[in-house]
Amino acid sequence: MLVVNKDGFVGIGVNTPQGRIETPHVRISNTGGNNPLIQGLMNGLILESLGSGHQVQLKTNGGYVSIIGGATDGEVRLVTAGTTERMRISAEGSITVFDAQPLVFKTDNTERMKITESGGVSIGVVTNPAVLSTYKLAVAGNI
Repeated sequence: MLVVNKDGFVGIGVNTPQGRIETPHVRISNTGGNNPLIQGLMNGLILESLGSGHQVQLKTNGGYVSIIGGATDGEVRLVTAGTTERMRISAEGSITVFDAQPLVFKTDNTERMKITESGGVSIGVVTNPAVLSTYKLAVAGNI
C-alpha cells in the first residue's frame, strides 16, 4: 500500500504518515535546513552519513551522542542537557571527561580501575578515599 496525504507525506505500508516518508519501521522528517530526522520505529536503527560533515547525532530527552568521523580521524561526544559536553572519545586514543568526575573502568559491572579528577589512579576498589589524595597510585590487594 502506498499513501500520499494532502501535505505530500508518503506512507509505504502506513495509512497516516507522520513524516515526509514513513514505513512501519522508519520515519524520515525534516528538522529544518539540511538536517533530516530519521526515527527507528522498531528495536534498532543503523544510520550512515553520506554528506561532507560526516556527523550522526542520536538524540534522547535532553542530550545526545554525536559521532563525527572522517577518513583518518573521528570522535564520539556525549552531551547532556542541551549543549553541555560531558565526555569525548577520539580516534587518536584519548578519552576526555569535561567536568570534575572520575573516569571509572568496570568489568562485570564492578569497578576495576579509576582515574580521579585530580589524576590519582586506583586499581581495584580502594576503600579509603584519602589514600588517593595522598598517593598518585593506590592498589587494592597484592601486586
